[in-house]
Amino acid sequence: MPDIKRSRRRFMALAGIMLALDIIAVALLISPIGRGARAGQRQLRELQLELAAKTRQVMPLQGIDQKVVVAKEEIADFYDSRLPDSYSAVIAELGKVAAANRVTIETGRYNSEPSDVSGLTQVRVDFGISGDYLQTVKFINALERDKMFFLVDRVSVTESQGGIIRLQIRLETFVRSA
Repeated sequence: MPDIKRSRRRFMALAGIMLALDIIAVALLISPIGRGARAGQRQLRELQLELAAKTRQVMPLQGIDQKVVVAKEEIADFYDSRLPDSYSAVIAELGKVAAANRVTIETGRYNSEPSDVSGLTQVRVDFGISGDYLQTVKFINALERDKMFFLVDRVSVTESQGGIIRLQIRLETFVRSA
């Protein structure tokens, strides 16, 4: 029997040592030391890539306060230089462009309505013109390039006879409110 007691003690001591080694191994696996150098390098690369992606994402927002100030100045300049402050200025500019391109404005009407942008009124102008083909093309081109903001919405041919073409044009512009 003494042999069994000694064997049991040895077995218990060996089991305790094995249990202690298991606890140490689990602790090493869980701790950053146990992950190894490769896992740490992989995690570092992932974090560096994430940082680069976030930096690219935020880059357009740098200096946004100055960009907003510049944008407001450009909008004010656009309003002052390209948008008239009266309806008569729109009609006068259409007449000036028509005379410069030797077309005749025959009929016309305009309709105004409030714009989504505060301080502006949207003006829709429907009118007919007549002239030869080249003159009418130059007139439409001149409207689109004019200093005053004109947005040609629709052009339709109403009649063509003897080299003279008649067009119905719809355009939009904006007038600054007082």
